[in-house]
Amino acid sequence: MSRGGYWCHLVPLVIIFLIHLGGLYFYTTGFFLTRHSIDEISSCENPPVAVANSSGCWSQKIYKKAVVLIIDALRYDFAIKHDQIEAEGSYWKNHLPIFDSIIKDPTKGSGHLFKFIADPPTTTMQRLKGMTTGGLPTFFDASDNFDTSESIKEDSWIYQLYLNGFRTVFMGDDTWGHLYPSYFKRNYSYPSFNVKDLHTVDNGVIEHLLPEMRGGDWDVIIGHFLGVDHVGHRFGPDHPAMIEKLQQMNHVVSNVIDEIDDETILFVLGDHGMTTDGNHGGASDLETEAALFVYSKKETANNEYTYERVVHQIDIVPTISTLLGLPIPYGNLGKVIPELYINMNLNIFTDPINEIPTEQKVCDSLKYLTDMSYLEASQLNTYLNKYSELSSQIPEDEVKKLTMVLLDANALKEQYDNEKLVCSEMVIKKYHNLYKRYVSYHDSVLELCTRLWSTFDTNFMLLGIFLVALSVIFLFYSLKGISIINIFVKNKTFWLICILRFFSLWSNSYIETEELTMLYLVLTVLCLKILPKITNNGEESGIMFILLIVCIRLSTNVTGGKHESYNFSESALDTFIIMCITTILIYLKKGHGIQTTTWILSSCATLLLNSVFPNNIAIALNVISSIIVVIVLLKLLTNGKVFYNLVASSLSLVLVAIYWISIQVDYIDDKMSSNMDQWILRILIPLFIYSNSVIAMLYSLLYEHKNMGIVISIFPTLMILLGPPSVYSLTLIVVILHLLKYIVIHAETGTFDIAAIMYLLSILFFYFTGHAPRFDALQFSAGFIGFDYYNYTIGGILMILNTFASMIIFVILLPFVDNRKNINGNTGYNNNVLLSFLLLVCVSTMSTMLFTYFARRHLMVWRIFAPKYMFDAAILLVVDIVIILSYSLI
Repeated sequence: MSRGGYWCHLVPLVIIFLIHLGGLYFYTTGFFLTRHSIDEISSCENPPVAVANSSGCWSQKIYKKAVVLIIDALRYDFAIKHDQIEAEGSYWKNHLPIFDSIIKDPTKGSGHLFKFIADPPTTTMQRLKGMTTGGLPTFFDASDNFDTSESIKEDSWIYQLYLNGFRTVFMGDDTWGHLYPSYFKRNYSYPSFNVKDLHTVDNGVIEHLLPEMRGGDWDVIIGHFLGVDHVGHRFGPDHPAMIEKLQQMNHVVSNVIDEIDDETILFVLGDHGMTTDGNHGGASDLETEAALFVYSKKETANNEYTYERVVHQIDIVPTISTLLGLPIPYGNLGKVIPELYINMNLNIFTDPINEIPTEQKVCDSLKYLTDMSYLEASQLNTYLNKYSELSSQIPEDEVKKLTMVLLDANALKEQYDNEKLVCSEMVIKKYHNLYKRYVSYHDSVLELCTRLWSTFDTNFMLLGIFLVALSVIFLFYSLKGISIINIFVKNKTFWLICILRFFSLWSNSYIETEELTMLYLVLTVLCLKILPKITNNGEESGIMFILLIVCIRLSTNVTGGKHESYNFSESALDTFIIMCITTILIYLKKGHGIQTTTWILSSCATLLLNSVFPNNIAIALNVISSIIVVIVLLKLLTNGKVFYNLVASSLSLVLVAIYWISIQVDYIDDKMSSNMDQWILRILIPLFIYSNSVIAMLYSLLYEHKNMGIVISIFPTLMILLGPPSVYSLTLIVVILHLLKYIVIHAETGTFDIAAIMYLLSILFFYFTGHAPRFDALQFSAGFIGFDYYNYTIGGILMILNTFASMIIFVILLPFVDNRKNINGNTGYNNNVLLSFLLLVCVSTMSTMLFTYFARRHLMVWRIFAPKYMFDAAILLVVDIVIILSYSLI
């Protein structure tokens, strides 16, 4: 291609990318929640209402000290007691018995276990912000979880401890040190991002916790354990390591309870839960339902063991503040937890036949609870009025209406207080109804803030949709030699995809099962567009088509797995199937040669040996045989070209096998090698693989077949990042591309049809490489492969490669599959196939944007549709960049 022609095609692609960038920016700005941060700080000198107390600031100091233990990812069902038969053999049920034993034995003190509901996003950074400031993080704050450089500027109970002279000692997750860099008297922080490290942070907390408690030079101790969370990320909850961690936490809590005196209160809480595969970040029940256990030796409400007593995580903010006599943080939206203030259970009022106790201490505690609710509601009203002054988000009439509700409750409270009522059942009911008024006011304000912070800028959203639609039109007109009429009127594939694919994005059920939709669509397109043309091309073409269908159907057996918990022994059948397919390919290419016989024998031997040898040897055999299959298939794919890249990748793939075997053996035998061995196996080998891929890619730029060379070069890196299941998924991709290339040539398939098939396959293998458009499905561990600590730049690149591996492979190899003469008469590169692929991605993203616009008030918008939009937007940008780079290689 001439230099001028080169730039004529490259510049429009860059322009399209910039249009996409602008469109997604405007849509995202208009779509995601926003709220204004208020820098006001509560102070003892300026309470929201007149207060009178002897020991505290805004309220009486009920406790002089507090111990707050955060067990990261302490899911609620980890903490409750399960039926013994049900818990038999479970890795996480009934391994924290200390909570149940305290609650059921009042002689040990007052203990309460709550279902502690987190607001999404369920990432540690956002949960810590919510549990210390009492505010609601916006959805887009999830990205901040990987940027801990910014300290919290809003008021918090941590800052109030510092302002009021409390001696606060912290130990554990170093995220706290970044959020509150100078507020601790002593700070024992440990790096938190290495999810492979199960013990360093926890052992550090344990080392300092009891000595600090016994030392006495403290008022508040905060300890943040990470082991449970890291076990989830590394292995998932159903793993023996979870038993060890939960039992360790049980021992820690038991020891702390033994050290607690009458003037100290203990909080043990989880910042979020975890899914069945150990991840978090989304809004499912398993992710939002954490546990909160509160213990003291003072008498509070009865230790009633009700599993479904729900409190919100922001409720801990006014609770800790008032119990310690601190000002309530200025922007707090939580309400006090009543069980910690009263000597009765509030559910006694739910049934009229229940007898209400009339002891004076019951009246006093209920009156005190009402006072704290009055104080918290007054501060909330101060914040609401201040926010309405600074932002037009909250209508003035709404503020006035809510203020009147609060003033009515305050007038009633003043009346009761002035009457100096003698304790009786009627008086208790009066104060309980007054308490419910304050709760109702609080809930109304919280609902208003949540609703208004969901206010969308529809103009920005529509502008974003318009820009992406503009790029679709631009791409239509950029297709050389392809009539728009042919696409809209004559091309059944286009309409099939548009109707079944794009409109399926307008249903949360279809989004949750998108991989099955993709499987149906790709098989349907193949049967409609390829099968009629291949039937008359001989036996070999028929076999190739059947093999293609079988391989695509086999891809449904692939599930992404964690590196350490992947069972190689059980995957022997997968390896056997791939070896059989490879044998058929060799047969079709080479005839009845010795290679075919060798592969038949090797296939049978692999299956047999895996069932005969001990577990570790079987693992080694399976890994090695799988890697050999990959190398042979890559050689078939390249057909002898890019020899250096193939040799370099073969070396890297052998190292990938060694890396996986070392991890599996360490995991199975539960033995750690020497430090030098660990460094070589877990750090040096991945770094060598990355470096080898980069060098091989640079080498491929000097010669022909650049696209093929780059894919071959990057293959080992993608494989080590995707983990052991990638032996199956990536190998199937290679086989499918090889078969598709043969079929495209013999079936005389249209360019747009090829792009449609490749697009559907790329989405299909996005799922079958273990991914999904959910934050909890992000494979964060990929960012640590080859590194002890998380580096934002390198870790981000590794996660992008891990998440979008299928798109990268299919886009780069588009010209390989359709290497017929293009519109300029050049063999080996077809411009239209890349543009058609990009067109389909654009239309898909635009469809998601349109639906999220119309369904922005849908119940599932933040749980399903918002993550889906974010992933589709990311896919569009990644495809843009890869296509630009791919085109630059010609």
